Amino acid sequence: MSEDDSVPRFNKYDHQPHEIFVELDILSGRGEKREWKESARWIKYEEDLEEGADRWGKPHVASLSFHSLINLRRLLETGVVLLDLEERDLPGVAYRVVEQMGTSELILMEEKALVLRSLLLKHRHVNESAKVWNLALKRSPGSHTSLQTVFEDRSHRKGLTTVQSVDPAMLQHNQRFSRRGTSQGLMHPSSLPSQMYGGGMNMRESSLRRRNSGESAHLELNMTKIAPGLSEEDLKWIEKESTLMRQIPSDSEATIVLVGNDDALHGVTIAFVRLAESVYMPNITEVPIPVRFLFILMGPSSTDLDYKEIGRAIATLMSNQQFHSIAYQAEDRRDLLKGINDFLDVCIVIPHGDWDNDLIPFHDLREKNKATQRRKLQQSAKGEHPNIPPPKLIEESGALRDSRQPFRRSGRLFGGLLNDIRRRYSFYTSDIRDGINFQCLATIIFLYFACISGAIAFGDLLKIKTHDYIGIPEALVGSSIGGILFSLFSGQPLIIVGSTGPSLVFDDSLFKFCRSSGMEGGEILAVRSWIGFWISVIGLLVACFEGSVLVRFFTRFTQEVFAVLISFVFIYESFLCLFKIYQENPLQDTYSLNISNVAGNADDMRTDGQRPNVALFSTILMLGTFYIAYFFRQFKNGAYLNKLLRKILSNFGVLIAIVVMTSLDAWIQNPVTDKLSIPDVSDGLKTTDPSKRSWFIQPLALPMAWIYAAVIPAFLLYILIFLETSIAGLIVGKRELKLRKGSGFHLDVFILCLINTVMGFMGLPWVSSAIVRAVSHVVALTIFSTNNPPGEKPLLIGVKEQRVTSFIVSVLLGCSVLMGSLLKLIPMAVLFGVFLYMGISSMAGIQFLQRFKLILKQPENYPEVPYVKRVRTSKMHLYTILQTLFLCVLWGVKESPVALVLPFVIILLVPFRYFVLPRFFTSNELKALDSQGGEEEEEKKDGAVEHIPMDSQELNKKTKNGHGGLGLSDDLHLESRSLTTEEHGRLSFRSI
Repeated sequence: MSEDDSVPRFNKYDHQPHEIFVELDILSGRGEKREWKESARWIKYEEDLEEGADRWGKPHVASLSFHSLINLRRLLETGVVLLDLEERDLPGVAYRVVEQMGTSELILMEEKALVLRSLLLKHRHVNESAKVWNLALKRSPGSHTSLQTVFEDRSHRKGLTTVQSVDPAMLQHNQRFSRRGTSQGLMHPSSLPSQMYGGGMNMRESSLRRRNSGESAHLELNMTKIAPGLSEEDLKWIEKESTLMRQIPSDSEATIVLVGNDDALHGVTIAFVRLAESVYMPNITEVPIPVRFLFILMGPSSTDLDYKEIGRAIATLMSNQQFHSIAYQAEDRRDLLKGINDFLDVCIVIPHGDWDNDLIPFHDLREKNKATQRRKLQQSAKGEHPNIPPPKLIEESGALRDSRQPFRRSGRLFGGLLNDIRRRYSFYTSDIRDGINFQCLATIIFLYFACISGAIAFGDLLKIKTHDYIGIPEALVGSSIGGILFSLFSGQPLIIVGSTGPSLVFDDSLFKFCRSSGMEGGEILAVRSWIGFWISVIGLLVACFEGSVLVRFFTRFTQEVFAVLISFVFIYESFLCLFKIYQENPLQDTYSLNISNVAGNADDMRTDGQRPNVALFSTILMLGTFYIAYFFRQFKNGAYLNKLLRKILSNFGVLIAIVVMTSLDAWIQNPVTDKLSIPDVSDGLKTTDPSKRSWFIQPLALPMAWIYAAVIPAFLLYILIFLETSIAGLIVGKRELKLRKGSGFHLDVFILCLINTVMGFMGLPWVSSAIVRAVSHVVALTIFSTNNPPGEKPLLIGVKEQRVTSFIVSVLLGCSVLMGSLLKLIPMAVLFGVFLYMGISSMAGIQFLQRFKLILKQPENYPEVPYVKRVRTSKMHLYTILQTLFLCVLWGVKESPVALVLPFVIILLVPFRYFVLPRFFTSNELKALDSQGGEEEEEKKDGAVEHIPMDSQELNKKTKNGHGGLGLSDDLHLESRSLTTEEHGRLSFRSI
């Protein structure tokens, strides 16, 4: 097919853009050793061959010389462009290309055979000794010099000798064809027997043959589409062993770029070919992918052209999503040239020079690129570019819109609660089905140890705060009952419930207040039972009037102060407990041991009731536990071992820390540290101190006044539960996590109110949404893509939304009460280290703390973030200081006799944010400082529009100014790596 007759037949073929794999081969060698050697490849990013090591280098964003793109555009203006070429093998394509080159007078008549011979040379790839291409494809069917060998090889496999099977006339013609051309032109390869060149097959043929052969298809990689014609055994091996094939989408098509010097040519010849249908060409590509595009550039070395750089330019263009979409839909040469112009329009030139790479303004380059995008979209909206459709708003279905807008009032009693039940319970069957897989099993193991360590730590602190009325058995049983009920009936089962820092502070304040009023422990537990009763009443009233919609007023200002307060509580309590050990066992210059019984227990070795070295050893255990747990938390992002092992070690870091430091304590028998106190369960399940209480509380052992007065602390406790559950729901339900089953803010808060009623009447710790454990739960269940281009991080696909993991973990927590003999081996100092780890690790990513550090930095060292760029430094520091003052006020209230009112003081942050802060900050400043999303989300809010699909755009229309109306932009992928400049003073630039 010629270039002229490609347009009328444009609609005959499929021009839907596919993913592209690009391979750059360079002509190398001399004489009979000449071959096409693979030099680079593109799977979105460029990978260059490291010659000495014969392996691929690190994937990177391609850096191109401006001169190479200009030369590419100039050569395409006069070169051969064949669109929708109807050929099914490389010899046929090569023949048509050479004929068109001769017709276009790019090569002389006597050079045709030379160019054809070069195009059919053998292709050598990196690691070509691997089994993928040692299958049944050891020959080189694309090599013109091996046509006779192929014929002999096929004849031999049919049981014929070479002499018997080869037609002498054919051999004579083949020898003449391989050495020179004739004045009458070349013989088309289609006139030769198909076995001579091992012709490829198109996708439709291969699919039909595989169906007729009855071979099974593998669903994971869909290899029948990628590599038709291979045997089932070979396909299975490729799918199992080839990492590269897993990184290439199943519908990908290949682009082959062939460039090189040939001094036998009198001038430069170039061709751009798009086949009518993708064709599988064995041994041409590194991986078995059907070929759709070919680019050929050959010429003498005397020209002032860098053939490899021009090849890299077209390869980079074809790997660019916007340009290769144009290449699929182009109807003539003008569309390709316009695509190059559009590519240049969004590229930014970095001048050549000797400069510090750290000074490259990557953020400014990104902003300039986005400004170009917005300008083009605005021009299309005004009609200046009529071929670009105006931006369209994405409309969502009603169910999806409701799930993403859970704070919209329904206007009827219990409307929000009923909507949550109706929406979330409709997925109940899938919640069970989706939880039966290996990933959920691994999550159960990891989450169990994370929850039991937290329950033990909180239980031990409660034992101290409540004077043995609530301890570790109650914490384990409470976490188990609360977790089971919440996993069965909640609207968002990904949230993990249990004892939390704020509930610990509330119980500590309640016991202190009641004791100061002359109440004993049993009466305090009765007060707690009525608090549990009133909290259900309050929860019912709030759910009736859809009070959970008020959570939309909890902005970053309130959430950050609350989060930092929780973190500081963890850190403070861990060091406070360590300080008490130092008080009981102070350090002294000398110790005079009073050994009452040398053969007795080491604990009998005391100095006036004090144990030497216990405080120091407890410090080692606490800091060692923290260091090991935190080290494995950071180890996940390191470079040692593989990703799977790093993830496993990171998930079980807390457990490893507890086991290691407990083993160290057991190995060093002196000094003897304090251990957990767990009642023996051999004769039944017991409370922490059976002499003080039972498992069920007598609620009527109180005056009537105290029963009604309990509504006040119940309201304060409800505020804490409402805050923690709402914030946990907001974090778990972030849009970027791509949850499909929705959330249940109204339902979750109400269910927790009912659960805490049970907690109150059983004398168990209050349970609420454990934000840190909930986030860990979601992270463990997150699904990432596995076919990413080399060098690109996996993309988040979604989360396994189910109820199985939290349910089983809760059951295991209840069974852990029977493990008292093992829990007694854990030193108290180890749990203090777990608390320290929980406090410091939960501070990561809090913007409040990041802004606080900026107060101590110079402005030139500030990061490129919205609250730095859009807010004056003095205003930013003022905002941070106000948050710090509120944090100090909350801490003072927590340590005061009126600590019970702490939740009410936290609520006061909301009206302060909405009525006081606007007097000191503009709306734009508050938007930058108090926004919920990150920088990318802010930019989307500033006017992001839907991506314009290529198939809805016309490519051939001209605008008023004569240029193509389609405005394209390159993918926004930045990489903090060194930019290299070209030699001879040329400009180096990169698409941002």
